[in-house]
Amino acid sequence: MVRTNTWNFSVMPWVTVPPSAAIAASAVDTSKTGFKIKTYKIDAQNDIANTIASALAMLSGAKGANKLDTSAFGSDGYYVEAGVINYEHGALPANAAYDAASVAPARSGDFTDQIPVDVPVADALFPGEPITDATYGTLVYSNKWGDNMAMEVLTVLDLQPGWYWTGVNSDDGFRVSFAANPLDATAVVADIADFGKGASDVNGLFYVQQAGLYPCRLIWELGGGGASCEWYMQNTLNYQRTLVNENAVAGYIKAYQYPVGASPASYVKSVTPNDPAGGIRAGVGLGKQVQVVIVDGSTAVDQNSITLKLNGAAVSPITKNKVGNETTVTYSQPLPANTLVTVQVSWTDAAPRSSSWSFTTGILPANTFVIEAEDFNTAGGQTVAAASTMPYLGNSYSNLNAVLGIDFLRPHQADSPLYRARGTNSLQIPGYPANNLVNVPMDTGPGDFDRGGWDMTVNYKIGWTGANQWYDYTRTFPAANYNVYAALSHGDPPTSTSRVRASLQQITAGQTTTNQTVVQLGTFDGPATGGWGLNRLVPLMNGGVMASVPLSGTQTIRLTTDSGDYDFLAFVPGGAAQIRINSIAIASGQVTITWSGGGSLEWTTSLTPTISWTPTGNSSGSFSEPVATTGNKFYHVKQ
Repeated sequence: MVRTNTWNFSVMPWVTVPPSAAIAASAVDTSKTGFKIKTYKIDAQNDIANTIASALAMLSGAKGANKLDTSAFGSDGYYVEAGVINYEHGALPANAAYDAASVAPARSGDFTDQIPVDVPVADALFPGEPITDATYGTLVYSNKWGDNMAMEVLTVLDLQPGWYWTGVNSDDGFRVSFAANPLDATAVVADIADFGKGASDVNGLFYVQQAGLYPCRLIWELGGGGASCEWYMQNTLNYQRTLVNENAVAGYIKAYQYPVGASPASYVKSVTPNDPAGGIRAGVGLGKQVQVVIVDGSTAVDQNSITLKLNGAAVSPITKNKVGNETTVTYSQPLPANTLVTVQVSWTDAAPRSSSWSFTTGILPANTFVIEAEDFNTAGGQTVAAASTMPYLGNSYSNLNAVLGIDFLRPHQADSPLYRARGTNSLQIPGYPANNLVNVPMDTGPGDFDRGGWDMTVNYKIGWTGANQWYDYTRTFPAANYNVYAALSHGDPPTSTSRVRASLQQITAGQTTTNQTVVQLGTFDGPATGGWGLNRLVPLMNGGVMASVPLSGTQTIRLTTDSGDYDFLAFVPGGAAQIRINSIAIASGQVTITWSGGGSLEWTTSLTPTISWTPTGNSSGSFSEPVATTGNKFYHVKQ
């Protein structure tokens, strides 16, 4: 008899810390155990965003002056912690006025003098706390004297080959990363909580291939409320936690002070492009430059050693521009569409170095022509020339009015921050407010700025859309056949079909009047996106295929909404020419047919198979002849 049992298990994700992330033993003074620490606190009314990016901005001084007491910090700007990272928020006795001498660390987390793991570990105030009485007296928002803080911890860990389970019990978020220079923007992230939270554990697993001394960086941030940070290693067999550098416990991980004043390795200061953060449309523009900035360490970067690879293949040409101790490396060729791109930059200083990062490309090329939703016509069919010049960065229609029924048509929406002035019209339109003062609801959304070859600096989307609401845009187009995409969004789950809908028209006459001649170009229809402002690029379709719209010179385009928030239109040149009959008119006994996209006009008197078409011999795009006195006559355009 054969019996079968099945069961499931999950493999915990991990990262590898490569040997290249270690530094030479000669660069580390092993008589100096512990950490180098920088802390920062700003005086602000509102809590900072609970993100690592916000913490780094604060530590750089970009968010305001530091209010902590740094009198115990060294000339290099760092505090020396010879023990462990077991820091708590300062607290006062109940109902007590602020008095620096009375501020004591609160108790929270896994390690306190009341919760011994092996030996009691007393909580300590974050370096720089308490704020001095004199500084407290200068705070505008003194009720938040313990909020809006950030901390950077630099150290060198003595690691052997094998698995490590690191963790941080923190309130709020943190990041632990490894690189030969811990400031490296592409450092290996071993553990992270890039969000606000109460005191709780978040663990990360990493593997060390080769014994060595590995520089490490811990970033911590606090928005408001409680605050704590405990950094530990956890035994993968018995789950026992031990603080990093807790030398009273057998098997602890040794930590040495990172040599801040003599960084042994150069590092990557910044890279572009990057995948956007959550809530923003994925897909980097194909015209974006790949750029990396490398900062010298103790030994300057050898300029001749710098190479760049995309998905494992060396690319050229690359440019290298050194100013001071920073080298900017740039690759400017078009990127492949809809591809995961991994970039590796390699160079040599005192030793070979390399860094890598990845991003995913989209579909918009560098020569995309864009129309921003908020920049519809003004003053009764008028345009702003700057909006037709690419790259267009936005804001050209700020505070400009628009005429209801000529430039746009939609109901009034009161709860809207305004980019445009209220719409007006001297002619009362039924169903609209007196004097037709109409707010168009706009907001900045989560920040979808990528337009293929550049980023917008000012961007709004239009919300609260509905059926038969429209916006006219007069622009000067470079001559091309265009595939058109609408950036639309909807808050329903992405499994919900047909939630973002709109249509596109061309206004061929009457652009400055309420009697406009409208030619249909196609429709946009796609599923929901899972968030308002989380855009999807929905293609313009016509007859079941992607439309190709021929445009040249000054033209007026209309977007008619149906469902979903609307951010921008992207016109991508290079679409195959699509034949389209634009108009059929009968006047004064003549039938006139106009078409675009090439082809020749043919006719027949019957659509009963087998159909026999007769050429007119006309391929000009316009044909007229007398109307037949009897029978039917049918026309089509043949490519």
